[in-house]
Amino acid sequence: MSTNQRREFLRNAAVTLTGVTAATAVAASVSAQDVAAKKRNVIGINTSHRTGKTCADALKIVLENVTLADPNLETELIELAPLNIGIPVVGAEQPKDDLDEILTKISAPNCIGLVLATPVYFGLPSTRCVALIDRLMPIKRTWGLRNKIFGGVVVGAARNGGQETLLHALANSMLTQQMILAVDSAPTSHWGATLWSQKDSIAEDESGQNTAKNLGKRIAELAAFVQ
Repeated sequence: MSTNQRREFLRNAAVTLTGVTAATAVAASVSAQDVAAKKRNVIGINTSHRTGKTCADALKIVLENVTLADPNLETELIELAPLNIGIPVVGAEQPKDDLDEILTKISAPNCIGLVLATPVYFGLPSTRCVALIDRLMPIKRTWGLRNKIFGGVVVGAARNGGQETLLHALANSMLTQQMILAVDSAPTSHWGATLWSQKDSIAEDESGQNTAKNLGKRIAELAAFVQ
């Protein structure tokens, strides 16, 4: 092979190698974008007026067990207490506040599940919980929560302090959004996570913690059926 032929061969080889490298880089970039697009998450929202307390602790148990059951699922815990939330009027123009970003998150395609945690106040949810639900009207118009999974977490100051009654109310509200209801899985399998706060702690409520664990497992099970 002459010197000129050898140079031509090396030049062509370099061009080919550059093309392969570029194609590989493009494929890797597309693959990374596909992975990012396919990431699915479950968002837990603590609607208590206190951050990092019993409702947050219960919510953490649920979310931890979601990822234990399915490591491919991502989770996020959002606290409403520090946020600026206006009082909505259903059917009227909605206020512009910190809740807008959260509504965008839970209605996004990669969010496949929503878990709401609330304390019991005289048999009712927190006002932040009610405000959040009232603000879902614009999302309902486009069925932004349709076929997403819903799980409820309720913490009361008594063992039979209205937790199940409140879970029923939350479930009824979310079913009107065409969400898929997740109850705590076997062997408990009731209406969701029901916890008893004793001296401002759920650490001694083993039974209640099990309902939270089982709710997380059930959400992960249902996630397999959600696109």
